[in-house]
Amino acid sequence: MSWFKIDDGFHCHPKVFAAGTPAVGLYVRCGSWVAQQVTDGVVPKHVAKMYGTPRMIKALVDAGLWHQHGHDCASCPEVDVNSYVIHDYLDKNPSRAETDIARKAKSERQQRWREGKRAAAGDAGVDASQHDGRNGHGSDSEGNSMRVAPKTKRNSHRVEDEFASSSGANSQQNAGAWNGNGQVNDSAPRNVDAHVDASTSRHGDAAPVPTPPVPSQVPPTEVPPPPPPSGTQPGANVVPLSGRGEVQPLIEAMEARGMTVSWSFQAAEWLELRNAVRRAGVPALVDHAARAWQAAKTQPYSAKYFLRGWTGLQEPTTYTGPRPVAGPSKTTEYLEDMAAIAEELRQQKSKGA
Repeated sequence: MSWFKIDDGFHCHPKVFAAGTPAVGLYVRCGSWVAQQVTDGVVPKHVAKMYGTPRMIKALVDAGLWHQHGHDCASCPEVDVNSYVIHDYLDKNPSRAETDIARKAKSERQQRWREGKRAAAGDAGVDASQHDGRNGHGSDSEGNSMRVAPKTKRNSHRVEDEFASSSGANSQQNAGAWNGNGQVNDSAPRNVDAHVDASTSRHGDAAPVPTPPVPSQVPPTEVPPPPPPSGTQPGANVVPLSGRGEVQPLIEAMEARGMTVSWSFQAAEWLELRNAVRRAGVPALVDHAARAWQAAKTQPYSAKYFLRGWTGLQEPTTYTGPRPVAGPSKTTEYLEDMAAIAEELRQQKSKGA
């Protein structure tokens, strides 16, 4: 890959200012094409017309960034009538010969690297096969080669841990299975399944079935709440300890206004209703329910229809009488003084006239 090089002062060069930004874009784009094609700075006219307009080309030629056929620049080569040449291109960019030499050297360097990699891979394969032949193979009684699995540190630790855990647990059960001479005593009973860990693969594939928990015989200390008041007996089952007894006046007031509904609430909803009664009072809640009753398209059948509006009611406002009117502020006094001074000046001016 080749690069089209420009220095860090190119952006403020007088020729760049003279050519303008659009023409400089054509200059950079054609410079990239020249570096890719390795034309030593020569831009064919059809390439210039493909990337830019005749006005941009003329601006580059007039500014001296490009030269056309018949130019008088001594540092740039002559071109034919169908091409342009970038001014001083070879001063900052390599020529075609230099690029070919660099590309050839890079190709040879990569080829040597690939050959060295292949040679290293072949040597590693030979060493591995020799190592396996010395350490990884044996022979059985019939002369056949036999590979011995290496004993890794991880596997050896696992075998030692399993042996230690099983030998200590089964030592008591299997003590009678050995005689004093270190031989197996077949007449002694042995418990071969004692302390078998079924979670491992040595004695089975399935884990033991967990024992179901035994339910506690201790009776619960929390007494379930009583049922909410019904439509036929609104206050018969209201318990004062739960806070629902404070709702009884609201239930009676609602029935007195002809609004008979069901009072089936959850425990949290009973507490919200009790707090609304404490906060806003029964009369405010009944008035709100009456307005909602009249505005409803169908007659409500449950007090839950009014619960959202009741919980949004605030404390009733108390009239404390008219508030005292504060005296004039400093700004008002200042404006009055300025108005008085202006009036006095107008009077003096009228008298002088």
